[in-house]
Amino acid sequence: MEGFMRWHIAPWLRRLITRSLAIIPAIVIIHLTGGKNTVDLLVTSQIFLSLQLPFAIFPLVFVTSDRSKMGDFANAPVVKVIGYLLGTIIVGLNLYLVNQQIGTAWLVGILAFAAGFAAYAKFIYREPAHA
Repeated sequence: MEGFMRWHIAPWLRRLITRSLAIIPAIVIIHLTGGKNTVDLLVTSQIFLSLQLPFAIFPLVFVTSDRSKMGDFANAPVVKVIGYLLGTIIVGLNLYLVNQQIGTAWLVGILAFAAGFAAYAKFIYREPAHA
């Protein structure tokens, strides 16, 4: 994202942030559960990991379908439709899994976060002017 968003972060700081985002929640959850029920913890962690996939799929399909950015390499309309369809199926399956595994309250929270992210991407974020 650094090149696309034009964010510049020192490599050591980027590593510290990403590794902290990965390990700190795991340590907290393991501590809170006392290390018991690790299979449920593993399943729940995989569900949360799968929730990140649409945040990669939809922007990827969007950007690679844009002729002004990709030129002749832009996705054909059928590839664009298949990409969005697969992303939608993944989102639907994820919503079902979240509801089954961790309950409706978490599902509502995740949907609120996704709606906020989509609103930010659509209405607030502006691409920086090219120099």
